[in-house]
Amino acid sequence: GSTGAERLNKPIVGLAALSSGSGYRLIASDGGVFTFRAPYYGSTGNIRLNSPIIIGLDDPATNGYWLIASDGGVFTYRAPFYGSAA
Repeated sequence: GSTGAERLNKPIVGLAALSSGSGYRLIASDGGVFTFRAPYYGSTGNIRLNSPIIIGLDDPATNGYWLIASDGGVFTYRAPFYGSAA
């Protein structure tokens, strides 16, 4: 899948592949998460961020994910929170 036919509020900045290799999530700079054969647990798409999201990472233990902002902010979705630099 892709977001080619969708109007995006912000550009895609990352891809978080599932460790199983069966799906992935596309991550936008506003924290929008677009899932393809992967579970969706939420996003920061409707939250005012201090800094843009720059990467998304899959947590193979929980099938959740982390969104990381350029200021060191960490947003967790069904993944453990270990702290942030923001």
